[in-house]
Amino acid sequence: LVGNLDINNNLTSSAGTLTLAAEQNINQLATTQIDGANINITSRSGDINQNGTINNQSGTLTLSAAQSVDMGITGSTNSSGAVTISGGDLTLQAVTAQGDLLATSTSGGIQQANTLQSASGNIELDSAGTISMTSNASSIAGGDIGHVSVGDQQLAQLTASGGSISIETGNGRIIDGNGGVMNLIADSISIRADSGIGTTADAIETGAQNIDIINNGTGNSVVNLNNTGNVIVHKLVNQCDTTLNNTNELTLDHHAAGLTPGTVSLTFI
Repeated sequence: LVGNLDINNNLTSSAGTLTLAAEQNINQLATTQIDGANINITSRSGDINQNGTINNQSGTLTLSAAQSVDMGITGSTNSSGAVTISGGDLTLQAVTAQGDLLATSTSGGIQQANTLQSASGNIELDSAGTISMTSNASSIAGGDIGHVSVGDQQLAQLTASGGSISIETGNGRIIDGNGGVMNLIADSISIRADSGIGTTADAIETGAQNIDIINNGTGNSVVNLNNTGNVIVHKLVNQCDTTLNNTNELTLDHHAAGLTPGTVSLTFI
């Protein structure tokens, strides 16, 4: 289709692959529902504006836009298989998948304003810019959770019940987006940042048994973590001040832990 594709009524495919493609924008009305298998929605030059419900019965649900993918607050996305979302900028609302959930911004950032859930797979967010979660947003995975960005990341709550959490920013910092509520819950947590993990006034809250932390210390940036539970510290590396508060036993892995220049404070209760 050349031009825009406006979805103003329900669409259902009982068999095969459901493909919707347009050269420009694809707009789904709030009251509409798309049902099918292996649903593939592609805007070759424009945006995808999803305000209704998408139910993918099997296979992979794919949303791909040259510009932005904007899931409106009235929309919801459900897949019995995997979900793949890609675009210049992404605004994510409620997405539920049985398999892996992959979201990639190719030129902008990722805004997450609701719950991303993968029952038995992994959740991966990959951003050419920033990743920003609103305070009430969350990610829940049966497998691993991974965030990779060029710029800053603002975290709400991520829970990897059956795996690990990896957070990495090439040129930015990791900051708390939900106040005193737990940010990262997993057996193992790895964080890599350039200019800070938490701030002096607001720590990143974790619930992990294993942590691996490296911050480059750009701009005299700090590392500030509050962990709950017995924990083994495999790496705790920063060029500036570092604080790790832990509620139970804290063990330094003497084979790998590195404590670098700056003031280091390790406490446990």
